[in-house]
Amino acid sequence: MKLWSVITLMFAFGGPLTAWAEERIPMPIDVDLPTKRVQITAYLSNENISDWQLDSGEFVDKVSPIVLDSIKTKLVKEFMDARIVSSDMQKLGWNANFDEDMLIITIDIPAEQLEEIDIPFGGYSSKKEYAKHVRRIEPSPVSGVFNLYYSHTHNLDDTSQYSDSLALRTGIAIGPLTFEDGHTFSRNSINEEVKVQRDASRLMYDLPNNYGFLQVGDYYSDTQIQQLNPGDIFGLSYSYQPQYLRDYYRPNSVPIVLESTSIVTIRINGEDFRRIRLAPGQYNLRDLPIDNGVNEVEVSYIDQGGSEVVQFYNLVNVPEILLGGTLETQWTAGYVQSYNAEGIKELNDEVPAAQMVLSYGLTDWWTISPKVEWQQDVQDYNLLHNFAVWDDFLTLETGLKQTEESDLYKGKVSYYLPETAWGALNNTNISYEYSYQEPIIGYQTQQYIRFSTGLNLPITNGYMSFNGYSRFDDNENVENSLALNTSYRLWDYLTLGVNLRWKETYGDSEESFTISANIPISLFNQRFSVSSRYDSNKEHSENALSFYRYGIDQSWRGTANFRDHEYDGADLYYKKYGDYLNGNIRLSSTNEIDAENRTRVGSVGLETGVAFSGTDIVWTSPVSSGFTIVSLEDESDDYRLVKNDYGRVAIVPKEQGGSTSLITEVSNRRERLIEVNTRELAFDQELEFSEFVVQGGLRRGSSVNLEMIKGLLVTGQLKVHGEPLVDVVGEFVSEDGSRSFPFYTGTAGEFEVDMIPKGQYELNFYSDQYKSQMVYIDDKNSVDGMFVQLEPLAVEFR
Repeated sequence: MKLWSVITLMFAFGGPLTAWAEERIPMPIDVDLPTKRVQITAYLSNENISDWQLDSGEFVDKVSPIVLDSIKTKLVKEFMDARIVSSDMQKLGWNANFDEDMLIITIDIPAEQLEEIDIPFGGYSSKKEYAKHVRRIEPSPVSGVFNLYYSHTHNLDDTSQYSDSLALRTGIAIGPLTFEDGHTFSRNSINEEVKVQRDASRLMYDLPNNYGFLQVGDYYSDTQIQQLNPGDIFGLSYSYQPQYLRDYYRPNSVPIVLESTSIVTIRINGEDFRRIRLAPGQYNLRDLPIDNGVNEVEVSYIDQGGSEVVQFYNLVNVPEILLGGTLETQWTAGYVQSYNAEGIKELNDEVPAAQMVLSYGLTDWWTISPKVEWQQDVQDYNLLHNFAVWDDFLTLETGLKQTEESDLYKGKVSYYLPETAWGALNNTNISYEYSYQEPIIGYQTQQYIRFSTGLNLPITNGYMSFNGYSRFDDNENVENSLALNTSYRLWDYLTLGVNLRWKETYGDSEESFTISANIPISLFNQRFSVSSRYDSNKEHSENALSFYRYGIDQSWRGTANFRDHEYDGADLYYKKYGDYLNGNIRLSSTNEIDAENRTRVGSVGLETGVAFSGTDIVWTSPVSSGFTIVSLEDESDDYRLVKNDYGRVAIVPKEQGGSTSLITEVSNRRERLIEVNTRELAFDQELEFSEFVVQGGLRRGSSVNLEMIKGLLVTGQLKVHGEPLVDVVGEFVSEDGSRSFPFYTGTAGEFEVDMIPKGQYELNFYSDQYKSQMVYIDDKNSVDGMFVQLEPLAVEFR
């Protein structure tokens, strides 16, 4: 093919053309440990943000104090001179989950590896411990955010054709009540009619003392052992989880980013699951109904420019059990809703429905979970047992499904192994399912034998998984399916993916396979990639040559597409990220080979929002979680607030730009440590508090007012019985105990303290032989309002 010939010549004669080894961005990142939150330098991939590494020196220093001596020794011995990655955690028996939206890594360490922690009487508190000088900020009584996403698309061949889309996303919190709403308004030039689509609307309430969670509207699933299908019912939901589950991040979600309104199709293990119409924005497809073990999830969508995107994901579902004596549950009641052929949600208020799931830990190794789904014409009853068998899991499931036509009795047994004894396979699941139907409709008995596993290869940057099943109707083998899903990064500059699927139904077989390859390269300090994809369901290969740059404040991408060796279209995209507004512009063409069916479009998009907390209001780019508004006090007219390249707050001179208020996101139901960089302040100024712990709640907002204080340079002398107090370490402690200013006396008993505000302090000594005393520091007799010389202070023995 001509394209690949050109590429080969570029490699052979390109001179400055080199294989590009991926660069990493160093940045401080929040890391949640079992008893505290710390900041550690991380190295994030330019290509894949979920591919992270941690600075080993900082990691060992900050983790060592909370683990046993045996674990400390292992940390220092094995990881001190190398960056820490997720697989290193697994070697220690730890789990690490990365929240890409909030840039927080949560590390779960088994309790038996932790140093003994004193638990206060009255119950265990899940709050992280912070130093006294860190101020805790609670959510405001009233807060909210209004996000707006607008896009306009125009046909460049026929300028009379266009379409507009406006998506509104609202989150308002009044005390513990939170209201979320998403509606999309669209119109096109064909009929000029404005269509309104309800994406999701719900009212949520976290009951006090963790007594449960109420939702009204489009509820989402809030259980771990068994899940209800979110989106099936519009109505009332009550759920309850023990605290240790609420603090747990469920990793199975599929992140997608849509640049224009698109129809999204989701297939799980080769079977169609759902077809949804979504507006531009970032989405996390979560709570997908996947089986135990390894699952292949295919997500495809066609945007308004006609371009098709197909992505494969490898999701692992691990059976779970509850601690003995604890339970989780969810109950829902309302009306059925479904998605039509255009992917739009429709409510059927003539079909009432209800669902219930209740899981209970009979012991620490046995959890039982009944589940009921009821409609007027269909009732489904299930009973699930999960057993922990050492590191493995045994699952037993029985059920009855009743319809107007028949009763279907079913049973299922499955066994899950995290690792096989010989180490070649991982996340292996084997299951057998049997069902009996009466009266007979097509068949009387049906059986499924399923198998899925991941394969361990010497290559670590990727995965390979395999799954298959056989179906028997009345003991006759009528259907078989096998699938292989793999993606690997080789030598840091080649990503290779293969998806193979074979299916035989009643003797008729169909095969499909997709092969994709991507090579990032560098030419004249610009990044390019060459990619090729072949889908056996099509009669041609799809090849592309792209140039791109993804930055924190802006990104762009240009792609030339080829069908086999012929030019078939191009796509140019640019996006600018701002504190107040995100904007994008796109030009694309598809099907250039066929002039009659060619599509050329141009589009522009804007994203913005308004957030408020109490009386504080800020203009901001879209916010999808909890947040806090950070503001300077009115007297700080010489300074402004900015965010650096990594979203950290800093205070800078007014001449450098910025604003008096800005917004920082906080994960829902979590807390976030915010440290304000004060390096640009004048040497005699500082913030009263520069570190804050902000509570997130459910889409709840808060406010932080930064108060500027003037520091004094204080000198003085300590004497005991008239003689200088030499070589003694002491400190001035503020009245509320939140701040301390240490010092050391010299040969004449002299001392010096920098940047201490005026006020009342307690003078303490690190030695127990001297008494404490109160000292008032004032600036009345200061030199230049900055330098203060105290009268000699007499110190007494205890």
